[in-house]
Order: sequence, then C-alpha cells, then structure tokens
Amino acid sequence: MRSHRDGRRNTAAAAFVAMLMAGFAASALAQGPNCTTLGTQACAPTFGDAGDFTLPTCFARAVVQRGIMTGCGGDRFCPVGLVTRADMAVFLENAKHLGAQYSMPAATGVFADVPASFPLACWIEQFYHDGITAGCAANPLRYCPDNPVKRKEMAVFIVRTKHPAGYTPPACDAPGQPRFNDVPCPSMYAAWIGELAKECITGGCGNGNFCPNANITRQEMAVFLWAAFIRAPCTYPCTACATCS
Repeated sequence: MRSHRDGRRNTAAAAFVAMLMAGFAASALAQGPNCTTLGTQACAPTFGDAGDFTLPTCFARAVVQRGIMTGCGGDRFCPVGLVTRADMAVFLENAKHLGAQYSMPAATGVFADVPASFPLACWIEQFYHDGITAGCAANPLRYCPDNPVKRKEMAVFIVRTKHPAGYTPPACDAPGQPRFNDVPCPSMYAAWIGELAKECITGGCGNGNFCPNANITRQEMAVFLWAAFIRAPCTYPCTACATCS
C-alpha cells in the first residue's frame, strides 16, 4: 500500500527553505457568503499550480470538492503556503459541518486582536464557542490569527473537532497509544499527537518522528483533513488504510 504520510516534504534543505519562503502570503479566505460553511462541489477541481505540489494533488482536490478548503485565488491552491490560525478556524468549521450550509452568528469581538470587522472573525469566534480553541493568550483574550499553525497545535485542533466537546484523549503512556521519538511523554501535546496517530490521521514526518514544531503547509493540511474527515475510518495500526489516488 502506498503510504500517505503527511510530513514527507522534499528532504533537500534548499527545497525545504523554498517551501517555507513561498508560503508567507497564502491565506485561506475560504468563507462562504455571510459566514456560511461551504457546500460540496459537483466535481473535483484542477489547479493551475499543480507543479508546485510535493504531495499528490488528489488530497487537495478532495478537500476542496467536499467544501473544507478552497483555493487561494483563481485556479491556484498555493500548496506550499503556510496555514495560519485564522485559516485553521475556517477549515475545521467547514469540516465540522461537512457538506452543510451552516450559518455562523455574527462576530461580537470575543478576541482583542480579532475585531468584528475582521474578514474571518465569525469563523474564529465560532471556533472558540465550539470549544476547539481557547485562544493564544489571556488578559486580554487573544487569538493570534496570523500566526502559522504548528503540527502539535494542529493535533489538538483536529482531535477536538472530531470528538464531542470536552473530549480528552488517553494519556500518552496509555497501552496502545502511539509514541514519537521527538514528542516527550508526558508533555503538553503528547496525548493529542498520540491520538492523532492512533486514529490514523498522521504517520509522522519520518524516522519515527512527528516534527511537532514544524509549520504546516496547505498541501499537508489537505492530507490531514482528508484523513480525518473524508477517508473511511481506519483502525490502528494503520497498515490497511486506504489512500487517495
């Protein structure tokens, strides 16, 4: 079976740096009219920047078709663009209400750094009201919408979105809970990362590692979202998981 390990970037140092540099300007801006989630498209789109992908484009096509992500303008997907915290709120609210035209309440200014006039404010505030984020700082409460999302933060966001409010994953040292070499147990994110692996949403970034502090590109996020919300459930160990083709 072909692996769909989400973290397999081009391992050449120059290519990795180029990937990060290319991502600075990309933003999802994936909101429907009046802050509604996106509906499923009739067919999978094609992307004019397909040559920029280092992972199969079918993951991106699947999440766009299902209304979880959109492109970044025109027919482009910006695969190596970095995912921000504002983007993440849009993606996961779309995933939470997959295929539905769900309308979110108008923003009221919950976060000091996300005024109600901010283009994605209603998504970010719904993300907060759904209990998926607590923000990035308190006193005053802030969300840090423009900060890139790290892989360890993504693990918490996805697991919270998939499970009922208040869900807490098993401890990182619980029997059968996957472990990664670069994720100490116990540590703040270890249980969430282990749960992400146990649900076959991640296989790590290679060599038994998870790369918790690496920023996430849009193409990598497409793989995570596909595995979490589109692919049929998969049982750990994940050797028989279906892959995008």
